[in-house]
Amino acid sequence: MPRPWLMGRYIIGDRAKILERANREEDPRRIFYLEMLSHNSYQDYDAAVGSKRVWVETWNPPAWQSGRREMSYVRHPRRQWIVDAQPRRSN
Repeated sequence: MPRPWLMGRYIIGDRAKILERANREEDPRRIFYLEMLSHNSYQDYDAAVGSKRVWVETWNPPAWQSGRREMSYVRHPRRQWIVDAQPRRSN
């Protein structure tokens, strides 16, 4: 069963890191970082990148990468380049 996608607004926690990735012209994943900068909600970001996937040659072995996976990368607790705008309430 697919995991539910993130909902709500986000804040860029480390703009320098996102900009650095967005400016890497040789990296096909830069489209995801440009979209992160262009939006402030997970739904808008997901609508923009949706089913886009890019082939990343620099991985060993090379692999397909999605916008959702890249968002998961930047939201990792050790990075927190992007964080939720409102803390989530526990049920």
